[in-house]
Amino acid sequence: MRLIRRISLLVGIAALVLACNLPRAAPTPGDETVATMVQQTMSALELSTPQATSTPSASPTPNLGEVSGQVCYRNSAMSQLTLYFTNTATGAVIDIPVSRPQTEYRILLEPGTYTVYGWPPDYSIGVLHEGGAFQVIAGQQTTGIDVCDWSHGPFDVPYPPGYSPLTGSGSISGGIYGYPYGSLPNMYVVARNQDTGYWYWVGTPMGVAWYSFDELPAGHYQVVAYDIDGHAGGCLTIVVVSGGSSVTCDVVDWSGGYPPMPAGIP
Repeated sequence: MRLIRRISLLVGIAALVLACNLPRAAPTPGDETVATMVQQTMSALELSTPQATSTPSASPTPNLGEVSGQVCYRNSAMSQLTLYFTNTATGAVIDIPVSRPQTEYRILLEPGTYTVYGWPPDYSIGVLHEGGAFQVIAGQQTTGIDVCDWSHGPFDVPYPPGYSPLTGSGSISGGIYGYPYGSLPNMYVVARNQDTGYWYWVGTPMGVAWYSFDELPAGHYQVVAYDIDGHAGGCLTIVVVSGGSSVTCDVVDWSGGYPPMPAGIP
């Protein structure tokens, strides 16, 4: 019995040794093994292949600023204006037309410092923004840029590019006749623009019966001559000045009824 047991044990050991030396079949991979292999393969690819990087795109930022404000018309007869926005650094001018009943405007502008002014089609009188220059900031609104200041003289308001006041102005000239108070003294001749209220004056030497206004803005004018004592004589009609025109207006009416000589004339 002992002999049989030893033989059986030896046979079992020999079978085990033989089994270890035989070629082994490749195991069939399970789901976990497959996932591990895919992960290792992807890691190897990432190390060997340059990877593109992406930066999160920022929200687009507007490169313009919005400007808005009120627009004022001088009187009921004025129905149209053109507003001119000037970049003080570059000199670039952008214009927008406005007309009744429009009383507000909005415009998009490049960032920078600007001034704004306006003119009607006949360039008789200009309007400004009372606050002067203002700042435009990209992506922001600039409000309250009202174009309503009509208090400036005609040469205080810039003219737009391409316009020359010489081509938009005219002249008035004439004689001073029938002076009823003796020899003709020094006279002060005033041309009042009936559309704007502006007035212009020239002086004449003693005994000289001729006057002339050059480069007057277009408009309707009353011409009155005054002596130092306040006597006044005028033309018989209101005269119309347009671009490039030359108008004759003789001072012949000394019957009175004219407004007094403006303060500030010598």
